[in-house]
Amino acid sequence: MSSAMNELCNLNGVGPATASAVLCLHRPDVFAFMDDEVIECLYDGKRGYTMKIYM
Repeated sequence: MSSAMNELCNLNGVGPATASAVLCLHRPDVFAFMDDEVIECLYDGKRGYTMKIYM
């Protein structure tokens, strides 16, 4: 899972949030979309679009 995310994140202009959107469209059974509201609920309102937060 992290290898697919890393491959996409290596592309210019693609971060974990964008990579999660692409992977979620391809394999929704494996990947979740990095949703702002979920991040805010889990991390006390602090938005961060990092691999650490996604994983």
